Amino acid sequence: MKLIKIMLLSVCAVALVTACTGKAAETTEETTGESTEVVAESSEVQETTIEESSEDSASDMQDLDSVLDYASYDTKVISLDKENGIIKEEYDDELKTDEKTVFWSMTDGKKIEFDDIKVGDQIECYISDPVSNTIPSQVYAYAIFTKIDDQFTPEYLEIKSIKKDDDSTTLMIDDEIGYVITSDVDVSLYSSGEQVSNLDDVIKEGVRFLAWQKELTAEEVNNLENLSMISVDKVVIIDKYK
Repeated sequence: MKLIKIMLLSVCAVALVTACTGKAAETTEETTGESTEVVAESSEVQETTIEESSEDSASDMQDLDSVLDYASYDTKVISLDKENGIIKEEYDDELKTDEKTVFWSMTDGKKIEFDDIKVGDQIECYISDPVSNTIPSQVYAYAIFTKIDDQFTPEYLEIKSIKKDDDSTTLMIDDEIGYVITSDVDVSLYSSGEQVSNLDDVIKEGVRFLAWQKELTAEEVNNLENLSMISVDKVVIIDKYK
C-alpha cells in the first residue's frame, strides 16, 4: 500500500512539473527511474522476508513456544507418501511428519505408526503454520488422531509449569489454564503404554502430553470454583522427546 502511494505521488509530481516547466520527458524519466528503484528495493525486502520466515518456521517446527498457538482441525486422508512421511489431506495441505509426530488411534485407544494410516481415514491433526511457500502448502503435524465421525479426541499440550497441593498435581499450559491430575486419573506413557506410578518421574516443564477432559454435568460446571482449572479422566505423557 505504501508503494502504491509513493508511485501515485510521483505521478502527480510529474504532471505538476510538466505543466509548470514543460520538461515532461526529462522529469518522467527521472520519476520512472526512482519508482523502479523503489519497486526493486521493495521486492528484495519481500523476498528476503519470505525466505527468512520459511527458514525460521522449518527450523522451529518442533520447538514450540506454545502449542496453543497452533491449530487443530478434522480432515480426511487423500494420499500417503510413506517414503517422505507426508500425508495429503482433503483441504490440499500436505502434513509433514517425522519421528516426533504423535500418532494415536481413537478406535483402539493406543498409539499407532505412520504405516497404520490409511487413505480415506478421518483424522484430527494438530499442525504448525506453513513451513514452505509451495502449493500445496506444507505444514508440520505435531499429532494425528484417527477417529470415527465426531468422536471426541484429546488435546495436545505442553507443560509450562507445575502446581501441587495435597490432593492433586496441576499441569499449567499458560499462566491461567491448568489440567488437574488427581489420584484417580489414568496416567500412562505414550511410548510403552505403561501406567505411571510416580508422576514426578515423568513430568517437567517442556514435556508434552495428551489430555482427555472429564465430562461434567451442567450442575458440576456451575459448582466449579475456577473454570480455568480443567478436570481430566486420562493423561498420556509423550515421553518420546527425551
